[in-house]
Amino acid sequence: MPLTPLHRSFGLRSLSVRTEQALSGGGYRLLDHREGNSEPLDHEIPGEAEKTEAEFRRILDWTGTADIVCKRVDRKDGHFVAVTAQFDADITAEEVQQCLDDWNTLNANKQLPSAPFSPMMIQSNLDVKSHLFGDGMAFEDAPNPAKNLKTGMAIVVASIECLDSRTVTFEAYSHNTIRGAAGGVVYLAELAYTMHLLGNGSS
Repeated sequence: MPLTPLHRSFGLRSLSVRTEQALSGGGYRLLDHREGNSEPLDHEIPGEAEKTEAEFRRILDWTGTADIVCKRVDRKDGHFVAVTAQFDADITAEEVQQCLDDWNTLNANKQLPSAPFSPMMIQSNLDVKSHLFGDGMAFEDAPNPAKNLKTGMAIVVASIECLDSRTVTFEAYSHNTIRGAAGGVVYLAELAYTMHLLGNGSS
């Protein structure tokens, strides 16, 4: 998500992505990995990098250079990503922040029950435990996603840094089974309904 507004504003040339994906992303069999699983931890997930790259290129209509590695880690929920991105135009950390803030304002969709207060929560540093259940305004300690549809729906972006005038690094984090799966599907249904894409209900 953070790369969408940055690409539109500065032109993404190339990127390097390293992901650490939680056990729940591999299904129920991995949730209790102590009982044995066919997928070793801290190793690359077969086919995941290729799928991620294909989705990224399709969504952004992008043809630049990508280097992506996806690993499974010993964590129940939460997908983490470290990104290094090179752009066609000069960029500063302040411009990155402003670009993301502007995109947040334009894409809040606050009228939707499942939409976070802000799509992205910008933090100085990322904590995979305390930043798992963000609703776009705050992080909950004892979340109940069945009652608070916004919890876990925000994307956390942290550690924004410019290595040089055209190279940006940052980290991002999301709740893979809420924003990435169940909650994300509900959110899309709400959005489709407000956009009148669901038809008249006769089919």
